[in-house]
Amino acid sequence: MLSLFLVAHALAAEPHLVVIGGDVIPGVGTGDERRVVSIDLIGGHTHAIEALDLAPVFSLVDDHVNGLQATGALGVAGGAVRGAQLAGAVAVAGGTVDGLQASGAVNVAGGAVHGAQWAGALNVAGDLDGVQASGAVNVAGRVRGAQLSGAVNLGEDVDGAQIGVVNIASRSQDGLQLGVVNVAKEADGLSLGLVNIVPGGRLSMDGWVDEGGIFRVGLEHGGNHFQNLLALGASPDGTYAATLGMGGHMASRRFFLDIDGMSSQVWYQPDFHWRHTNVVNTLRAQVGWTPVAGLALVAGPSYNVSVTQCGRPRGPSVMTFDETGDVSVYGWPGFTAGVKIGRVGP
Repeated sequence: MLSLFLVAHALAAEPHLVVIGGDVIPGVGTGDERRVVSIDLIGGHTHAIEALDLAPVFSLVDDHVNGLQATGALGVAGGAVRGAQLAGAVAVAGGTVDGLQASGAVNVAGGAVHGAQWAGALNVAGDLDGVQASGAVNVAGRVRGAQLSGAVNLGEDVDGAQIGVVNIASRSQDGLQLGVVNVAKEADGLSLGLVNIVPGGRLSMDGWVDEGGIFRVGLEHGGNHFQNLLALGASPDGTYAATLGMGGHMASRRFFLDIDGMSSQVWYQPDFHWRHTNVVNTLRAQVGWTPVAGLALVAGPSYNVSVTQCGRPRGPSVMTFDETGDVSVYGWPGFTAGVKIGRVGP
């Protein structure tokens, strides 16, 4: 009898369920009840939605939405959304979102999102298991999926992809970051960008010489398995180079293997040919040895392909691939040898 009394008391405490209800504006309508279907003339307010909520301007729901909430401007659910929440400007869910939250400007989910958030400007979620796509900013805690934005992606633990101008994983990144600036406290994944910052990762000053006698000094930075490289170089015969590169890193105790792809713009004295194409693309493999912490000795073979308007490259064993047009293509095997100083990793 006690159990029956408790069930009856709980049912009596639940707001009355109506099949179809609606408001002209909040307070002018069928009342604050649970509605299966709610259709408002301007905007409405109700306790919960069990299937469909339509409002031309705004809709305020105290608790959950099961089904579809669609409004012309503002849609608010105080609890969870299971289905879809669509708004012309702002969509807000106080709890989790299982499905789709989409708006013309801002989406906010107080809990986790299992599905997708699409917004013209800003998405905010507790955790994300799915996709966030926005014109400006995405913010989430744990990310399992993808953040795609026109400007900034911010996550804590990211297992998936961040694609934007600035990508930040405040704890760890295991996947892909693609942007101009990428930041991750720890990175096991791949970061592709002009600036990649991994405070707990590898960071070293590199110096090396190649088969053409060009000595380069550069900065190498990256996570546990991938790195980026920026360097400047010169040779005694008046050759100068600016180099960008990226590659992979495999390590075992004091030894490691780096495989890098690099592209160098090369200039020759005395005229430098500033307006001419003279690019050397290099694929190199370097075996490294770390005799002491903070120092590594590296050496290995390479292969170079020159795309140039400046004539035959300076160097040994140059093979001609194409000299028929304004731009010629040459190739040759080579080597690199040098040192790394800093956080070179295991």
